[in-house]
Amino acid sequence: MTRANLTVLPATPERWPDVEAIFGAKGCSVARGCWCMHYRRSGSAPSLSSVANRTKTYRAGLKALVDTGKPPGLVAYRGDVPVGWVSLAPREEFARLRR
Repeated sequence: MTRANLTVLPATPERWPDVEAIFGAKGCSVARGCWCMHYRRSGSAPSLSSVANRTKTYRAGLKALVDTGKPPGLVAYRGDVPVGWVSLAPREEFARLRR
């Protein structure tokens, strides 16, 4: 087993390109579909005509959260390369969990 040398930083507006890089990475198609917004919203998925439109809506939702200046998650870096993401917030911010 090797030890990962990672730096973990809050997802801030200036790090948005790194968040996009993580969600756009090869093998990240499931996360790219919801942009970690599924549990932050209440009710069913947006009634949009296509997966592409739903993805666009979720991406915009996460970007809006990042732009508030209150980080909705953490970005992991190996050196200068963004390699990981975790959504992080108080339970109250995950509307789907209220049910």
